[in-house]
Amino acid sequence: VEAINHAKAAEVPIIVAINKIDKPNADPSKIINDLYSHSIVSDKAGGDSIFVEVSAKEGTNIDKLEDAILLQAEMMELKSRYEGKSKGVVLESRVDSNKGVIATILVLEGSLDMSNLIVVGNAYGKVRKMTDDRGRNIKMAEPSVAVEIMGLDVTPSAGAFFSEVGEEKQARDIIEYRVKKEKDQKNLKNNLKSKEDIFKSVSANAKQYLNIIIK
Repeated sequence: VEAINHAKAAEVPIIVAINKIDKPNADPSKIINDLYSHSIVSDKAGGDSIFVEVSAKEGTNIDKLEDAILLQAEMMELKSRYEGKSKGVVLESRVDSNKGVIATILVLEGSLDMSNLIVVGNAYGKVRKMTDDRGRNIKMAEPSVAVEIMGLDVTPSAGAFFSEVGEEKQARDIIEYRVKKEKDQKNLKNNLKSKEDIFKSVSANAKQYLNIIIK
């Protein structure tokens, strides 16, 4: 339900993979009927969502699921540049006691290479190691590829966007600007609260004066 709500809020199409059809008691029709209550209707029933019955364990219809994704991407004319500096988003991150900060990122534009310097949120670092979804070491990640990377100095937040930069000074300047901006916003918020407290403390019958300049 959470995934459906996120997809609807983002106004993106939904592809439904009905898994575990290899089980003896599998009943895809029940899943299809249950999804009706969330306004998810199969394209075969006049809706706009593609349904694919699969078995992740047996590998059944995984090729059909891939074809459905490619078809949807083609219909939406989803394109991305492969050349130039990379951009993307953090899917998740964690700290390993032996390996340090590990982040799973999705490349959206450009190509991310080993030793590239990236900035993400208030973190930055050179990509020291990069592995694909099967745990294999790779040297480059192109658009639509999710990889696990090592090399960041601090743990970034999930959902944060990363950008490749040319040199370390540029990375530090970007982070310094972001930290200052966050601090200014926090101070502004605290100041607004203090002003509200002042107005609340003023008697309801007392006159209140506010000096303003009209431009």
